[in-house]
Amino acid sequence: MDNVLSNEILQNGHSPVFTSARPLLYKVYMGKMSDRLKQARRAKYRTAKEFAEKNGMNPSTYYHHESGRNDFDAETAQRYADILGVSAGWLLTGEPEMGAVETAMAFEPVPIIGKVEAGTWNGHEEVEIWEAEKVSLPADPRFTRNERRAVRVCGNSMNMLFPDGSLVVCVDLHELGEEPVNGGIYVVRRTSPDGEVETTLKELRIEPDGRMYLWPRSTDPEYQAPIFFDGNPDGVEVSLRAKVVASYTLL
Repeated sequence: MDNVLSNEILQNGHSPVFTSARPLLYKVYMGKMSDRLKQARRAKYRTAKEFAEKNGMNPSTYYHHESGRNDFDAETAQRYADILGVSAGWLLTGEPEMGAVETAMAFEPVPIIGKVEAGTWNGHEEVEIWEAEKVSLPADPRFTRNERRAVRVCGNSMNMLFPDGSLVVCVDLHELGEEPVNGGIYVVRRTSPDGEVETTLKELRIEPDGRMYLWPRSTDPEYQAPIFFDGNPDGVEVSLRAKVVASYTLL
């Protein structure tokens, strides 16, 4: 469920700010049930193994649910919800019914460090944090203020999830401290042999045999071909930089 927020813009010294008179459409991106399950479990249990063993569950079965390898049904969601103090509906669909989500509406500044745009190659690096444009966004209890960064979405390469002009909030993979997950949305950097860089968003797909590739979520035929990590004939290197954890769209 989307929540319309008032446009509270942080005036941060001499830094430019996001200054639309229109409200922001608050749209927490939690693409998989496993993300929500992990968030709720971490609030009460240190490890997945501890949670499973203390509640009489098969640790392997639970791990497959939390890692996203296997989805879980409504009955299982209700069992997890009862133990973790959240709603089964939130676990299954992402409806903002969890107490931690509802109380996370304090605002904090998030720097906009650049843009993501498929098909645009240049040598531009991220904007320095101290000079970055900043926008006031709802706090997220999963991350510290300094971990979150925002980028602007340009173009249609992911328009099924993030329309042109959206802001997406991401966390660096090193700071996140988790392995990439099937179905996660990531900031992807492709670097050509001559040093040109393309920065985009893509959905990660992981096959049962461990092979990984990147998939655009687009209605535009120009952006519907997968990107592979290996075997690029033009010598382009592909790397994951950060995981998308939220998105914000202007009305």
